[in-house]
Amino acid sequence: MSDKLSGVPMLARVVLAAGLVLAIFLGLAQNAPPEPVSADAPAEHFSSGRAMAILRVLAEKPHPLGSARHQALRDTLLNRLRGLGFEVELQPALITGPGHNPAIRISNIVARKKGTDSSKALLLMAHYDAVPGSYGASDDGAGVAAILETLRALNHGPALKNDLIVLFTDGEELGLVGARAFVQQHPLAAETGLVLNFEARGSHGASLLFETSENNGRLAREFSLAAPYPAGNSMAIEVYKRMPNDTDFSVFKQAGIPGLNFAYVDGHEHYHTPFDNLDTISEASLQHHGSYALSLTRHFGNLDLTKLPAPNQVYFTPLRFLFVVYSNGQALLLVLVAMFIFFAALRLGYEKELISTRGLITGTAALLATVVLSAMVFYMVQAGMSAWLPRTKFYDVLSVEKYIFMGQAIVVFAIALAVFAVVLRKTNAWELTAGALALWGVLTVLSAWFTPGASFLFLWPFFFSSLGFALIFLLKCEARNDWKPVLILLGTAVPVVVMLAPMIYMMLLGLTIRAASVLTGLLALFSGLVVPHLRIVGGQQAGRLAAFFAVIGALIVLGLQVHLVTAPPGLQRVDILHITDQDSGESFWASYGRQENAALDAFLGSNAQERPQEVIAPTYQGVLRTAAAPQPSGQPEFSVIRDSISADVRYTTLRFFPGKTSGVLSLYVPADSSVRALHYEGRTIDLQQKDGAYSMRGWRWLVYYNVPLTGLDFVIERAVSKPAEVRMRYVIYGRPKGVAWPRPAMPRSDILSPRTIFRKSIHLEAE
Repeated sequence: MSDKLSGVPMLARVVLAAGLVLAIFLGLAQNAPPEPVSADAPAEHFSSGRAMAILRVLAEKPHPLGSARHQALRDTLLNRLRGLGFEVELQPALITGPGHNPAIRISNIVARKKGTDSSKALLLMAHYDAVPGSYGASDDGAGVAAILETLRALNHGPALKNDLIVLFTDGEELGLVGARAFVQQHPLAAETGLVLNFEARGSHGASLLFETSENNGRLAREFSLAAPYPAGNSMAIEVYKRMPNDTDFSVFKQAGIPGLNFAYVDGHEHYHTPFDNLDTISEASLQHHGSYALSLTRHFGNLDLTKLPAPNQVYFTPLRFLFVVYSNGQALLLVLVAMFIFFAALRLGYEKELISTRGLITGTAALLATVVLSAMVFYMVQAGMSAWLPRTKFYDVLSVEKYIFMGQAIVVFAIALAVFAVVLRKTNAWELTAGALALWGVLTVLSAWFTPGASFLFLWPFFFSSLGFALIFLLKCEARNDWKPVLILLGTAVPVVVMLAPMIYMMLLGLTIRAASVLTGLLALFSGLVVPHLRIVGGQQAGRLAAFFAVIGALIVLGLQVHLVTAPPGLQRVDILHITDQDSGESFWASYGRQENAALDAFLGSNAQERPQEVIAPTYQGVLRTAAAPQPSGQPEFSVIRDSISADVRYTTLRFFPGKTSGVLSLYVPADSSVRALHYEGRTIDLQQKDGAYSMRGWRWLVYYNVPLTGLDFVIERAVSKPAEVRMRYVIYGRPKGVAWPRPAMPRSDILSPRTIFRKSIHLEAE
């Protein structure tokens, strides 16, 4: 049975190929955020130019929890909120994990402005801490700056009906600590009707609605009405809830508080590094954040927030800033319509004797073979990349992963061309298409039933491809030299490509190149929808065309991998430590491992020595490269202040003074020690329980973040008749006090985080 597609005019082939490529670029363009707005915009508008002025203050220096810069930013934010007319308070809290370990001391910033007739409060949220070494421009300075500029713009418009709460959480990077403290301990949590959270996992790109609370039906519809530049899809929720990632929003969602979660994720090679700074952040992404914050605050600030829950909806953006929303029930109805079109086309194909049952089964098998083969090839390629590339190239891989994936995509379509060329010797393009559509139909039904939020990803490609399939048979487009099949195939393929291209790209950003086998499998699945297109473009030379594309794609992938292996690291993670052993009185500079870095070599000098990492903590393994360093000033003090006996138990009180800088304190005891428990601030860590303390390599330990400058007392509970040992490690984020930074200095872009570390051992004698 001939499909008569190989005789299509050459010009028609060129038009079809060019149209498909153009559709890919059109689809990828949807990921662009709106244009920035200058600082001289009207006062009632959100201006990224004004927000950037705020961000320059917030992201001037790294500001991890407990650092001096972190405390200064807290004071800055308090003053700005007061200046905007809010009632402001600090919410101090000590949040602990299982077994009271770790202990994390935080200070949330909570601000409130009363509405004129409030139903429940609308809460705007971002976190003001950052990971060590990061300037936190995107994560999450952009969220904080967007909220502050939103509050300024709101002051130039009518008052809101609902109360407005601003929550700048602390300790998000240490496990959503501030959000947990607010939801568990603050009375305003019970008054919150809706939360809008602003995050980032990169440095640019569109700000996406990537997560909602359950029963999001009304939220999705109100968002589509209010947001001027909506972007996001319900598939992201299905993917995100199956991943181990969390944001502050997760705490509110688990508490049953409705909300929307926004983030931009492109440029994630800058995420949690020194490159998350003012040089890399996109002002357009900040504008997109702000467009949501202002428009949604004005919209939801005047709605009844007690009536938000409604059944979940399917939503997505098929075109830039066009937001489509429909119910799960409507999704099932659309699936039935698409299945009707497919079976109608199938019947026409049987009537015209262009399709047989054997050919249909062969088409399904061919597509499955393409998917499996593509996934296997790139699973092995990814395994090779992991084996070849050193860890120092991690950020370099992220910076070029989109180009690696482009090469992989070309290879996938080469595989598809090759498989289809072989199978077409015994069947035709219509049978291959019918078989592929049959598989897509099954996936569409399954997704609509089990994961309705992701069903649109299968439904609409299946719908448009089945429609094109049916129209070709209805309009009798099987003749040679006929332009009609080309125009129909192109017209029904463009919507599919425009929708799928940005979806796959966003999945790449979210899952990274490590999920190459999954993403290439999805691309291979898509190839089944363009069998007639590939047949027309390839003509009688499909095999040669497949070989050509395979070579091009392989050269891109392998060329980039060779470049990554041979080129010096561009984005390199380097730790500079200043370590003081208070037992020996020795201080030295150090860096982990035997990392090759010219600036690091110059920093440590030619006489660098290797030491075991146990000089940092007894559980550490590996080596340090070290060089002699001066003693720092303002060192912490750790001493025994009290000792008492009760029955057969001895209680020894240790006092720790951190000096002038707060940091992270760790106390270690041997696992076989006579120490039974550690007591502090009314809490107890039972070292005899498995979940009582961290445990590794024969040691158990407690961690306390953001030690108060007034000091801490710890009571060691131990057996009377046996000695004990306690080791202390204290980490301060930043350079050592009173010690000059050596020259030649490390380039700022090479340093992940300068840290100052003190260690000390205390030996407690038996009675």
